[in-house]
Amino acid sequence: MNIDKDIYLLEKEQEIKEAMILGITAQLPIYVINHNNSSLQRLTPGELEQIRAAMPDSVKIISQSTRNHLPPLQKVSYRDLWTDKLKFEDTLLKTKKIENEEIDLSQSAYWSNFEQLIKTAIAKYPTWKATRTRKSQIKKTGELKEWLLTLGVDTREVTIMTKVLSDFYEELRKFNKLDLTNALTNEK
Repeated sequence: MNIDKDIYLLEKEQEIKEAMILGITAQLPIYVINHNNSSLQRLTPGELEQIRAAMPDSVKIISQSTRNHLPPLQKVSYRDLWTDKLKFEDTLLKTKKIENEEIDLSQSAYWSNFEQLIKTAIAKYPTWKATRTRKSQIKKTGELKEWLLTLGVDTREVTIMTKVLSDFYEELRKFNKLDLTNALTNEK
């Protein structure tokens, strides 16, 4: 059996999973050894998906036989996969680079506006807190929510804004059971 020196058997679990995903998305050729003629047989994305779904068990795939008298099916598992080492490393490197590239949220008008609202709320919170007539614990579902709405915060953003404010102001981290009950009741 002649196998190109760059083609190698995938052995590490993580490596196998990554290669299968690349093979299923047709970014990388994946092979098995054809038992009928001892040559490499390229797997289709569908066959790879069958193998992935059956892990750790084997599946039967149609063998590309050159001899008609041999059985057309052969059992393969995820441990029988081969690929081109250089192509695998190159493709993996490219996909990892794309995943790790920094996303510039400042290009989003929504995000920029939301970030400005957060900064405004953080800056104005101490003044608002000092001018409150009631000095009791601030209820996140009542007073705080109403104040945030006056700043221009959208109703669906209030929860996120409250969580951000809680990171900066200790008194907002105390969320009593009554507040939780009110929040759940108001959201229904």
